[in-house]
Amino acid sequence: MLRNEKKLTIFQEVHRESYLGGPMRNPPIIPPLVPRPTLEMRAFDFSLRDGECNEDQDLLAVNGWLSQSGQLFACGWMQHDSSVKGLGYPNERDASKAGYIRLSSMKWQIEKRFSTDVLITEKQSNTIKRWHEVNALDTAYYEFCLAQELKRMSKNNG
Repeated sequence: MLRNEKKLTIFQEVHRESYLGGPMRNPPIIPPLVPRPTLEMRAFDFSLRDGECNEDQDLLAVNGWLSQSGQLFACGWMQHDSSVKGLGYPNERDASKAGYIRLSSMKWQIEKRFSTDVLITEKQSNTIKRWHEVNALDTAYYEFCLAQELKRMSKNNG
């Protein structure tokens, strides 16, 4: 190491060119942090039984399904496939193709799933916004994911 050269962190070392003033062809895209559940959300999540799929009018779900009409249905962690049967679908693929959006560990899965683009209805969008507001959650991660998906869709359709 040269005398005047500053010490770099591991992340900076990986992206050395940008930190040392050189051109960067593909700067890294660093997403915002996924929101963390509130204590009330955690308590609600722990109260759900395996395979249960309950309508969540208080919008406290950490995991679940969002219908096209904007109704949120809560399920336990790793219970999406078994709980979707309570919505009348044999599996996650059929629920997704019917327009349901999956909420998994505080992440709205709006990216393409099962070879189908996710088209968000206005009612779904309103529920997602209310979910963030009710729980005082930052919307940055959701907005980042939405922008990335819209960019991907426009690239594929353009």
